[in-house]
Amino acid sequence: MIKKIENLHWPDAPDMWMPYAPAIKVTGGSMIFCAGVT
Repeated sequence: MIKKIENLHWPDAPDMWMPYAPAIKVTGGSMIFCAGVT
């Protein structure tokens, strides 16, 4: 199965790019759990 990982940033707001992604979308592969800092 092909695994695809995408970093999702704010839609329609390229000036709000951050060094971390607000969300990560994973399609295919195994279930993963991510933790981050704020």
